[in-house]
Amino acid sequence: MKRIKYTSKFGIALLLLGVALTLGGLTVAYAARSHSSVLISATAVSQVATANGAVASETNNSAAHSSDAAQQSAQASPTPQSGIADTNTLSAPPTSTSVIASSPAASVAATAATATATSAPASTAQQAVPDQAIINDFPALAQAYNLSCEYAAASAVTLFWGKQVSESVFVSQVPSSPNPHLGFRGDINGAFGGINDYGVYAEALVPVLEKYGYNAAIFYGGVSELKANVAAGKPVVVWITTGKYTKRTPVTQSYNGETFTLVPGEHAVVIYGYDSGGVYIMDVSNGSFHYTEWSSFLTRWGYFDQMALVITPK
Repeated sequence: MKRIKYTSKFGIALLLLGVALTLGGLTVAYAARSHSSVLISATAVSQVATANGAVASETNNSAAHSSDAAQQSAQASPTPQSGIADTNTLSAPPTSTSVIASSPAASVAATAATATATSAPASTAQQAVPDQAIINDFPALAQAYNLSCEYAAASAVTLFWGKQVSESVFVSQVPSSPNPHLGFRGDINGAFGGINDYGVYAEALVPVLEKYGYNAAIFYGGVSELKANVAAGKPVVVWITTGKYTKRTPVTQSYNGETFTLVPGEHAVVIYGYDSGGVYIMDVSNGSFHYTEWSSFLTRWGYFDQMALVITPK
């Protein structure tokens, strides 16, 4: 009886142990399965977050690229600047198909059929004047002294023709005179703008130019003559005032019984082209190229009765 009870108790104990082991295994399996689900869920969240971050990063990069592109576009298309106070500055002399060959020799040959380079300015009666004309490849030249603009302008024209007469030649050979029609008035190194240290007019340049192999013809008054000479390939030295719309008060003086006019701000430049809107200027004050409207130019040229000098080879 005792043996039966002992065996029964032992069997019950084994049965309970098996149940316990079974329950433990189920618990571990459930726990492992649950843990696996958490890991999968965490990985999925991480992948979604990474994907969202990549989209956000791409969006930000795209926005930044668009901003950079807009800035580059703005830099590539700057706002045009207005012209300077005196005239509209040109980066380089313009060229035109309406006239004149690039070199003086070719220019003379190209215009020989319509005009001959003589000492007299071109006449509108002898040839039709085009609506626009530009002398190509006119050189830039800056004056060497404070008040040597007239010498520099004449020198630039002779340089264009191929046999330059330097400013120093004019300085040494043009006489001094209170009357600028006869010689240089004042100190060539004086301050610009006044009427005491002043400059020189066209007549005093003629003897020097003729001595060095050039014809030098002067005319007063005549837009048509200015156009005709430029259209014939002849640059024209003109006397004007500085300041695009600056009003000037001419002063009349006399010397040895001859009366003449002085104008504050007197300056000389070279006209190498024109069109319906204005004239193309080489300014010897700094060797730059400009374009100025007819209204401004004619007012400033008018102070000197439209004085002009045409220089051509003999």
